Amino acid sequence: MTAPSSAQLLPPPFNWVDIPPGWVKIKRHGRFAVSAFKIAKYPITNTQYAKFVEARGYDTRWWWTETGWRRRERFAWTEPRYWDNVLSHFPDHPVVGVSWFEALAFCYWLSQITNTQIMLPTEDQWQRAAQGNDERKYPWGNEWDILRCNNAQKAQRFGGFLGIGSKVVKPTALWQGRRTTPVTAYEGLGDSPFGVVDMVGNVWEWCLTDHPDRSNEVATAPIRLLASPQTRLFRGGSWYYSGSANVRCDFRNFGYPASRTEDTGFRPVMLST
Repeated sequence: MTAPSSAQLLPPPFNWVDIPPGWVKIKRHGRFAVSAFKIAKYPITNTQYAKFVEARGYDTRWWWTETGWRRRERFAWTEPRYWDNVLSHFPDHPVVGVSWFEALAFCYWLSQITNTQIMLPTEDQWQRAAQGNDERKYPWGNEWDILRCNNAQKAQRFGGFLGIGSKVVKPTALWQGRRTTPVTAYEGLGDSPFGVVDMVGNVWEWCLTDHPDRSNEVATAPIRLLASPQTRLFRGGSWYYSGSANVRCDFRNFGYPASRTEDTGFRPVMLST
């Protein structure tokens, strides 16, 4: 029986974008060659992540790292942290409240189901997909424009009511009047030179790479059950805090892999077809 493709398995909008080989300049680390790969055109949405939940992703040890499974058991994770929140759980919005471990488990599940090699992007791959060949500051060019992505400065200027699909929701203390937007909301406005959509603003995106040594090894040594291993990088800024500085293509941020924040999601890459 032929394995389904990712596009057949995951509800739209989903597609892969081919990223050709090239170079990236990582702040304080130097220039690095990046081989060709494919990256998801959009961040993973709630509807797409629901396929992993429905496939008993939180009950299947096979798809988790040893440390990730211990976290899942210790804290009784059965779904993303904000799965039932009215301000975030819309079908075409990016999934949020997922840890690095959950994002990685999704990639292992999708790899097995589709018989392909799918993984979180390294920070070099992420920056290459966002920046293109000319080391631009933002996916669309070198000039900051608050109207090209979902960011905190736009929310502040327009009063925080960015809307959710056809709805406008009253701000709450938790979300401070700002929220995610559909992953296609800025398509054609903030696309990268390769046509990758929503890479800055909306949600931070987990990368495979750890911080500060830039290793791309999946395994991390558990220190204690309640303590997180070394931090992992995420890129792109979000709706929550981000302005012109931290939505730059080369801006590096990091967090503990077990953290499950309201403004962090992910998109996978495909390393083989």
